[in-house]
Amino acid sequence: MKQLLLLIILTFTLFANDARLDKYPQALEWEKTANTQSFAAFNLGRTYQTKIEDDEKAIFWYKKAYELDNQNTDAANNLGYLYDDLKKNEDAIFWYKEASKNGDSDPLINLSLLYKKLHQYNDAVFYYKKAYAMGNMGGANGLGYLYETSLKDVENAELWYKKASSEGYGKAIANLGRIYHEQGDKTMGAAYVIAMINYGYTKKQVLKFLKNTREVDDDTIQKAYKLQQTLDIPKHYTGGIN
Repeated sequence: MKQLLLLIILTFTLFANDARLDKYPQALEWEKTANTQSFAAFNLGRTYQTKIEDDEKAIFWYKKAYELDNQNTDAANNLGYLYDDLKKNEDAIFWYKEASKNGDSDPLINLSLLYKKLHQYNDAVFYYKKAYAMGNMGGANGLGYLYETSLKDVENAELWYKKASSEGYGKAIANLGRIYHEQGDKTMGAAYVIAMINYGYTKKQVLKFLKNTREVDDDTIQKAYKLQQTLDIPKHYTGGIN
């Protein structure tokens, strides 16, 4: 009898109208169709995850969304993320892999990051490379960072950063600038920093960073400006450095 009562209470908790949704009128609409439509279940899960911060409910509705449509890779990836955050590693790995089944490479990056946290570097390398093979330059950049920071292999780090930077991946360009600077090659390091003018930063920001943070002198900056125009990147800054 007690078990039946608990089951009734649990069912009511999961499926009855949640008063917390009253603040989110659209979520109340999603709740009406969430048991039959994947997009509604997904949006309800996201509301519980990001607005109400109820992980249990978010997990329930993301699973419902994926059950209704196994093409809903966002639901599977978000499940991976939630389990990852809860340190339920096996569940996180399962859902990241599920999310990648339909050709989405972003869950592979998340999977690699999890394996890196677990110090399972061979697995991290494998999935970074798999993401890169699918055209995700975050895989190459992540692999470069893994080689640099965890495996202490600067040569391979530079190789993978260059793979990503050659496709215009800004974070990899910035990482190359940092690596060369740390190795004592201020000209090459500054060249990659100057290249960032085409990738989200203004000339004023770049010059301030080089002069004040990196302490690069004007003569080196001029040399770096010219060197930057020879780098293997899609866009070069040609607007002058003065």
